[in-house]
Amino acid sequence: MRTRRSGFTLVELLLVIAIIALLLAILLPSLASAREAGRASVCSNNTRQMGIAMNAYALDNRDRIWEAGSTAPFRYWHSQPKDPRRSVAPDNPAVLGPAFAYVSDYTSVWQCPTQRRRALSSTRPDLNTAPWSLPKFQPQRAIWDMDPSSRDINFDYTMIYGSSGVRMGSTTLIAIDTRGDAAGGPPADAERQAVNGIPVFVEEDDAQWNGPVPDGMFSNTDRLADRHSGQAYVAFLDGSVIPVDWGRKDRVITANHMYASSHGTRWHQLAPSFGSNPGRAYGWIDSPRD
Repeated sequence: MRTRRSGFTLVELLLVIAIIALLLAILLPSLASAREAGRASVCSNNTRQMGIAMNAYALDNRDRIWEAGSTAPFRYWHSQPKDPRRSVAPDNPAVLGPAFAYVSDYTSVWQCPTQRRRALSSTRPDLNTAPWSLPKFQPQRAIWDMDPSSRDINFDYTMIYGSSGVRMGSTTLIAIDTRGDAAGGPPADAERQAVNGIPVFVEEDDAQWNGPVPDGMFSNTDRLADRHSGQAYVAFLDGSVIPVDWGRKDRVITANHMYASSHGTRWHQLAPSFGSNPGRAYGWIDSPRD
């Protein structure tokens, strides 16, 4: 009498394993793409919340959005000295900036779910060491005191220096310098790519320079992120949110590539180095000049 065989042969087991491996190879990229699409959707919504917040602020403040930042003294859209005319001091502590009064769930809104406010450089929140101990970063003490959650930096989204105090409905023209090095003065007509609207908040690349210089500002050589299939979400003055690459291709897009003009004849850098002279004071963008 023949006995019934139980279990699988080695060949059968190997065949099952091969089929499972094949299915995983097919499905995992799709699952990863779906997961990233979900993160991108959350990121887009976070950026949209910033647009809603700055528009709400403008309604309460003569149709102008908040100040991006100043070096005299150091104060920012996100945090500032209690008396903004004086530097942070024991008798003039850091407090939250105007943006926080118009944003709910601030812990999530300032965080791209792909990046999660991480940094490659050593910017852990030890407020007694650089960079946090430097005068430039003192105002952000208010944010660390308010929100002790684990992170390296406070913002994955930063405000464009030259968009400070822009008036709602401003007709200023914005363009991107398509030259790779963004050098040699304002770009010629053929070297500019028009931007539809006035950008205010962008996703900034961590390594260049949101991690090493986590001031919440987008200026100078700060680099546009490419977290979402080579694109970054940008919040515009009118409240719209658009994923952009601004013709990136193989080029790096920095704040130095951004130009503003009143009538399209004379072009000026929108966001040179923060604190440069001449700077980009509150409302500068309504009448760009050097």
